[in-house]
Amino acid sequence: MRKVVIRTKIVGSVSSAIIHEAKENETLNDLIFRIGKEQVLIKIYKEEHITYDFLFQEYNRFRTGEKSSYFAWMYIINPNFGVVLDEHIYLYHFDMQIYDTQSEIFPWLYADSKKFLGDTWWEEDEEILSDIRTLTLVDFLNKYKGY
Repeated sequence: MRKVVIRTKIVGSVSSAIIHEAKENETLNDLIFRIGKEQVLIKIYKEEHITYDFLFQEYNRFRTGEKSSYFAWMYIINPNFGVVLDEHIYLYHFDMQIYDTQSEIFPWLYADSKKFLGDTWWEEDEEILSDIRTLTLVDFLNKYKGY
């Protein structure tokens, strides 16, 4: 299953923010070119106290195996949902089209919502990912104490 790096900060209404900030027929990449990465981070992704350089440095450190409170590995379940498996199981919703558009500039993904599904306990990632696809919702929540 494909894994991507996700920003742990949840940012709702990214699509609406892009529409609000962009000029007519302007893409996200056009907007980034026009106002710059720092302003896009502030206006679209609400990163008001963190710079692009800081996030990019944290991203690179995280990719080399260091822990980070800013990033996590997420398994892509389908084009709209993914799961992060650490001590807990979290389901994230995101817009893959926006991620694909901005991934050359911001190589991490921003999610717009996050839901607790349970605890990983001693289970391996492969078993949890299989259970997500095969168990009913109630059976999954019961097995992983998602209540």
